[in-house]
Amino acid sequence: MIRNKYSTIVVGAGIGGLTAAVYLTKNKIDTLLIDKNEKPGGLVNTFIYNGFKFDGGARAFENSGVIFPMLKQLGIDIDFVHNPVSVGIGTEVIDFISEKSLKDYENLLCNAYPDNTAEIALIIKEIDKVIGYMSVIYGIDNPMFTDKFTDKEYVFKELLPWLIKYNVNIKKAQKLNQPVEEYLHKFTDNQSLIDIIIQHFFKDTPTFFALSYFGQYLDYSYPLGGTGVLADKMAEYITKGNNNILTEYEVISVDVKDKKITLNDNQIISYDYLIWAADLRILYSGLDVSKMSGRERDINMKTRKKVFNGHGSDSILSVFIGTDLNTEYFKGKIKGHCFYTPDKKGLSTSMMRKWEDVLKQGSKEDEFIILQEITKEYLSLTTYEISIPSLRDESMSPPGKTGVIVSTLMDYNIFKYLKENNRYEKFKEYCTDIIVEVLDKSIFPGIKEKTTFTICATPLTIEKATKGLEGSITGWSYSNDMPVKSDLKEIISAPVTNIKDVYKAGQWAFYPSGVPTCIITGKLAADKVIKKSGKKL
Repeated sequence: MIRNKYSTIVVGAGIGGLTAAVYLTKNKIDTLLIDKNEKPGGLVNTFIYNGFKFDGGARAFENSGVIFPMLKQLGIDIDFVHNPVSVGIGTEVIDFISEKSLKDYENLLCNAYPDNTAEIALIIKEIDKVIGYMSVIYGIDNPMFTDKFTDKEYVFKELLPWLIKYNVNIKKAQKLNQPVEEYLHKFTDNQSLIDIIIQHFFKDTPTFFALSYFGQYLDYSYPLGGTGVLADKMAEYITKGNNNILTEYEVISVDVKDKKITLNDNQIISYDYLIWAADLRILYSGLDVSKMSGRERDINMKTRKKVFNGHGSDSILSVFIGTDLNTEYFKGKIKGHCFYTPDKKGLSTSMMRKWEDVLKQGSKEDEFIILQEITKEYLSLTTYEISIPSLRDESMSPPGKTGVIVSTLMDYNIFKYLKENNRYEKFKEYCTDIIVEVLDKSIFPGIKEKTTFTICATPLTIEKATKGLEGSITGWSYSNDMPVKSDLKEIISAPVTNIKDVYKAGQWAFYPSGVPTCIITGKLAADKVIKKSGKKL
């Protein structure tokens, strides 16, 4: 039974909102978690189709000194297995299995671009340098998720030495905040080479984030049962702690003066504290500013303008494939998680970035054919993230069969345009066919014949599921006027808003974002509430 008053309401049950609600529950704070979907988790979910289990969002998890210590602190038990990552270009695939694998990656690039070996060596040196910075930053379990502050040995022998090194390395990392494509042009003019290194990252990804990612390949783990197990266990913790989760409801307005929210069924619920772990546009569009003072109203209207001028980061197109191929077929080709590029030309040669201009040059009758041609070229050059859940957990596919998840970055606006012009479903089918064909002609010969079903999820699918701006899966796109903090040194203040007793968390609370960042902002937001409530942290 949902009451009409809670100490804290958390809106959005993605991993950021779940984290906030979990820590509020741990500290005995009366909490209601609200989400528009049927079950909590957001983009951390696993679904079942025809006996196959697929991860609908995150394909695996980077610990980053966050996930494992959080679970340990909460007493949540989840079985994980190591998640090795492969990287491939054309017919050659290498596995990231140790720190020495960076040399294998260098050789992979040199084999693809033999005229650029000296430049590649310089780039690898930069990658190794940035990995070094981030390995210090993630060198110990994040202190936010420990209860050992009264342990003098921990404080003086582990924490304080780490903090000194952390402060030095975070400054070095933060200096590498420019878009990675710009940065790599310092070392090479070969655009195809740059593309192959970075085209699976979102547009304008900061250099420190992109280059350190190659070190994160060694940090991936996979929960038995699928990535959705993490969300399920966190939701279970909340309900077992006598707090409530309200699903399939949306917040349509927020009265910050009287501290009330209104749901889509017109139900009104009061709060002492509000944590917003959903798209900030929804918060600011439903914000009642009529009861604010002049200065408070001006500040929040300025923030509102930034929020509505912002854009979501790139979205993805995913195809979930059921096959009659057994896991042995795939074991001989890649690990369970792979970043694969079928052609070394790189996406800068593709017309996809100019699709709107290209369409304007043709007739309305020909535009769908033109867009198909552009898309076919794009899908033959892009980098795919391939995930095979049953290579990490055999129970994820029926015996003798294998499920394959294939994803690539894709422009939200293409699908929006086609939806508006009644070509959306046909285009989904076309993309699916091309992707299966590309795989069949490259890394997985024979998969086309052995495919029993496909499910296609587009940026519009993600937008509908999360109600997130432009189908974004990692929050904001980079801009010079970010509506949220984007400096790692300032992440501690990421949950703060200009609205009294309202905090933010999740992928829309900080840039750049990922699962560990969402967890951190969720924990920070909960800590703010716990402190103001007079509870023990």
